[in-house]
Amino acid sequence: MKSNYGPAGEVVRLRWQRGVFVPEGGRGTFGRVAAEAAVDQAYLDCLDATRGSGRQVGPYTGRAYAPAIFEKMAQAKGYRSKALASAQERLFNAGRIEVVQIGPPSKALDRIASKVSAG
Repeated sequence: MKSNYGPAGEVVRLRWQRGVFVPEGGRGTFGRVAAEAAVDQAYLDCLDATRGSGRQVGPYTGRAYAPAIFEKMAQAKGYRSKALASAQERLFNAGRIEVVQIGPPSKALDRIASKVSAG
């Protein structure tokens, strides 16, 4: 059968269970997008919280690595560093966050800023 509301060409495997068809396997496209959006929002909430407290986080592993710092925050809603790192990449690719340099050119540090709050 065809799916009237699903994306064209997407295959959804179903199995018969207790008189109804249920999706088989992992999360579908819509479920994955919703889950990613929740992690992305948690990342942005953490970024806003750190910025509001005057702290700076960076895009590279080390003391200021954003996903590692965010993992310990309540705004992260229990998401682990790996999920937050994936959210960071999605947000960079979507143009919602950016790397800005702070400090003098000889000692400039790369830090993450939200494009909305950056101006």
